Amino acid sequence: MKTGLLGRKLGHSYSPQIHREFGSYSYGLFEKEPEEVADFLKKGEFTAINVTYPYKKAVMPYCKLSPVAEKIGAVNTIVRKPDGSLLGHNTDYFGFQTMLFASGLSVTGKKVLVLGDSITDAALHKRWKNYWAYLPEMMGIVPEVYGKNGHQWTGILKQAQKAKAEKGDEIDAVFIFAGTNDFNGNVPLGQWYEVKDVEVNRNGKMMTLPRRHL
Repeated sequence: MKTGLLGRKLGHSYSPQIHREFGSYSYGLFEKEPEEVADFLKKGEFTAINVTYPYKKAVMPYCKLSPVAEKIGAVNTIVRKPDGSLLGHNTDYFGFQTMLFASGLSVTGKKVLVLGDSITDAALHKRWKNYWAYLPEMMGIVPEVYGKNGHQWTGILKQAQKAKAEKGDEIDAVFIFAGTNDFNGNVPLGQWYEVKDVEVNRNGKMMTLPRRHL
């Protein structure tokens, strides 16, 4: 079985290491320029591939789409069927739903605060729908969207503070979508502060210690 990840720039990807832990199959990185994608899909010798930015929509015309992929309008998984045709699916929603079920949480009818980067920016969805924009219909949530295009984890705290000031205790749950912008900005996952050495008084003695600054 030959599998892998299709994208344009994949130097940051940990997918081969992750799949190595899953089993003894081949998983590679397929970096392709836009003009190479069609030929790769038609002639590529792969059993199944994952698809990442910027090709989740570009691959759709070459696949028979699953109902979820068709509804969301993006493909992140392609399987080559025995007859050589390609089945395009989107596992993001399934993974997100499974995570919620495993945690025992129910968000149906709940007011959910959505934080993150470009994927959550409501302004962008005047032109297209993606991911969180389908959650109200597919999961029954009431979204309160504060994500902004270009924001990283460093912007999450400010988004949350703004939501707290405007919505108070109305929020039942919080969804955070972030990723690519953090890699591009060299922001460690989950770090929204800086560490600086400062002079502090420790039991009457001044000393220099590292402290977190928002």
